[in-house]
Amino acid sequence: MIQLATLAPFTILAMPLINKFGKKKMFVFALLLITAVPLVRLFDVRNIPLVMFTTALAGMGSGICMPLTYSIQADNTDYVELHMGIKAQGAVAALNSFVTKCATGIGGAIPGYILAIVGFEAAAKTQSETVNSAIVFCVVYAPAVLGILGSIIFATMYPLSKEKIDEQNIEIAKRR
Repeated sequence: MIQLATLAPFTILAMPLINKFGKKKMFVFALLLITAVPLVRLFDVRNIPLVMFTTALAGMGSGICMPLTYSIQADNTDYVELHMGIKAQGAVAALNSFVTKCATGIGGAIPGYILAIVGFEAAAKTQSETVNSAIVFCVVYAPAVLGILGSIIFATMYPLSKEKIDEQNIEIAKRR
């Protein structure tokens, strides 16, 4: 509920921010909010107000990220049409859906495997320190490292800046 409370208004506020800074910059910013802010939890992983605070900040990032995922998908579709001369809306949408489903499945399974390896016992009243460390790894470290790495890759390798998207939109409008 805390994440939703910040996600909803930031979904609405995303558009003016995107118009001002561009999709690429806002997407990277949003990804970093979602994945890097939870590192603050490491000050005290059992501090509930800190978990709530970082969850709210991550919700802001999610609110910005949600409309951008579909908007970037549309830009990618236009990019393919412009540079390859083919309309690939269905392929781009299907690929996006497939990658999302694979990532969700794999991302959901890995913590289960890690917890099984370290001896997590669902019926136990308390868990060993190894299990507790594995939980922190799965909830904080792994998402942060992967998210920051993904943000860096997107920031450095994604070719469509605000200016390039504007140029692309003009060229696509001429062709259509």
